[in-house]
Amino acid sequence: LAATGGEADAIASVVCDVDATSGLVRPDGDVHRKRAQAPIRVAALGSSVGPPLWEALEALGPEVTVARIARAAERLASELGEP
Repeated sequence: LAATGGEADAIASVVCDVDATSGLVRPDGDVHRKRAQAPIRVAALGSSVGPPLWEALEALGPEVTVARIARAAERLASELGEP
């Protein structure tokens, strides 16, 4: 998967913003990116290893990425018995 539109940095920035607002911040104040990257990678790419995450999400495109993450969230909620 190759990055094509230069959006990988913007994707990383959005995830870091979510991390910061979700309490995924280390004691030194830096965002703990790995805590968000792993579940996003598995939800969107179906594997815990692979190409650079941000570039892979860029190559997938926003519609596919969001749909895959939403599907993974629905499955997780179902398994946890949440509405």
